[in-house]
Parts: sequence; C-alpha cells; structure tokens
Amino acid sequence: MKKNILLIILNSAYGGAERHVLDICRYLDRSKFNLSIIVPENTKIEEELKGMKNLQVQTVNRGSSSILSMSKLIKQMNPDTIHVHSPRATLMAAIAVGLAGFKGNFITTAHGWIPNRLKLRKGIELVYISALKRYSKIIAVSDDVKKTLNSNNIPLDRIETIYNGVEIEETKLSHTASSRKVVFLGRYIEEKGLPYLLEALKEINKSELKNKLTVDFYGDGPLKEYVDQTIKELNTNNVRNCGFMNPDQVIKTLRNYDILIMPSIQEGFPYTLVEAFSAGIPVIASSVGGIPEALENGFNGFLTTPKSSEDLKIALETFIRLDDAKVLELKKNALDTSKKFNVVDMVKYIEKNY
Repeated sequence: MKKNILLIILNSAYGGAERHVLDICRYLDRSKFNLSIIVPENTKIEEELKGMKNLQVQTVNRGSSSILSMSKLIKQMNPDTIHVHSPRATLMAAIAVGLAGFKGNFITTAHGWIPNRLKLRKGIELVYISALKRYSKIIAVSDDVKKTLNSNNIPLDRIETIYNGVEIEETKLSHTASSRKVVFLGRYIEEKGLPYLLEALKEINKSELKNKLTVDFYGDGPLKEYVDQTIKELNTNNVRNCGFMNPDQVIKTLRNYDILIMPSIQEGFPYTLVEAFSAGIPVIASSVGGIPEALENGFNGFLTTPKSSEDLKIALETFIRLDDAKVLELKKNALDTSKKFNVVDMVKYIEKNY
C-alpha cells in the first residue's frame, strides 16, 4: 500500500528550500508514495507546481490563521508522514499538528539557521529550537547544520545529513577567453555578502586587471537598489546586473561563465554551489556553513574568509592570472565533484525516512 506524504513550506520568497521541495515533488517515487503539499498562496513555488502530475496542492495564507487551515487539512488528508521545510513552517506546523492530533511520522528539514540580520533572532531561535523538539526526525542539509542543531540540544540520533542534489547532465568543458567571466547568482540579501564582493570589485577596478574580467549579477531582493547604485558608481561596462534568473535556466546559464562567486556570510548548503559544479565551473566562496564540505581550496575553486573584501579580491586576481590549462583543470574537478550531489540520490535518502 502506498504511503501518503504531506509536504509543508510557508516562505513567500523563492530560494534553496523551495527548490528542494520542488525536487522532492519531481523525483519522489509515485509507485510507493501519494504526495500532497501545502504552500502559501500567490507565490513563486505555487506557480512552479502548476501542472505537476500526481500532486495535490493546497494553498494557505502566511498569517497565523494558516495554523487552523493546516490543522483542518491534516485531519482531512490523514497523511502517514508530514515533511516540513523552513523555520516558519517548522513552528506553525508543530502547532497545527498538535491541534489536529496527528500521531504519524513528523519530519522537518533544516536548510540553514536563523538569519543573523533579524532583530529578534535570539528569541526566534529559542522558539524554533522548542518546535524542533516536537519532530521525530530532523534532516540537515550539511554536517555544519547538523552540528548547529546538536549544539542547541537536539540529540544526534534524531538528525540525519542529506545534502542537496542536482540533475547530473552531460557537460562539455569549454576553453576560456583572455577575459575571465565571473558570475554571482543569488538573492540580494544581507546573508549573501554582496557589500564585500562589490568592495573587492571597486579595488580591482582601480588596477591593471580591470579589463581582465567581466562580472554578471543575477538575482533580486531587498538590496537590489544598493547593488544597482554601486554597479553604476563603478562606471564600467565589465560589471552588470542582469536581473532575476528563472530556476530552470540556472545550469544552462552558468555554463557560459568561468567561475561562480559566493561571498556569503551565512549558508546551509547552497544549491548554487553544486549547480555550478554540475555546469562544470569552479567556485570562489566564503568558508561558511556546509560550503567547505564540497569546496576544496585550489581543487574545485577557492575558499575565502567571510566578510573579507581583501580575500575576495585576492581570489579573483589569482583566478584571472591562471593559465587556461589550470582553469580547465579546476573546471574538470568541479564537474567531477557534482557527481557526489545527485538529486536522485537525495530523494532516495529522503524516501527512506518516509
């Protein structure tokens, strides 16, 4: 008999957690599982789910009333397993499950930790940790997230690391041009470390290397105006803001570049990292979260100190000066690394928890 699975995610923005949920919807074995999902109304993830076969989609608002809505839906659906994603949903679903009297398998995935930028972060952390203790199993997207959970009194035997995975496609490695093509791809939010990258580009723009690289930014978010203004102040055609990129275009677009840059100050295990590897390009990234669990300095990219524009500048200058043979070696190593992070394997590991 098939198991009935209910996914819940309540974020309004589209990011790694939403991508992860969509991958579960796409790859879950429907011969073994019936799948339903609760998402916020009028959001990107709701739009992405439209037309997906063998999937029951329910929408709720993001306010406190969604707790009662979810509770009613849980009673109606009577799933065998509820799998929740993101801190907001983790808290609200814990209350809804209690109201519904649900006694089945109750799982949440921790995609990272509470953002440091939030004013009430300490209080939110306490509430989040309290909610986590109601779950029978917690999936962490990296060993770093697992350690953070354990340091907050979540027993290790209730936590399992399952890395994010991507589709592994045939990728032909290309030779590079004399000008290195660099790409940033992510939400324009504080956690992504954009000021440090832009400061590094200001310094390179003053040097003899300024015409040796082009940098394209893809994304959207609260810091968009700041990014636009800073790029304008650089007064160069070599740095551009290219706007939001549809998720299904990411790997295809990344293949047009030589390296991805991720100056993050806080991460769980970013999809963009392994998407870059799958596209056959190395990565310059801050040594935060689960990034060092996949990125090896000098092998498939370069690790930098978080919040250091100087480190980012040095890494970019180092990459610019590499000969084509070394760049191709980094690309090959990146592509080989991607095979360790296969979306099919990711969903199989999740299925075992169902």
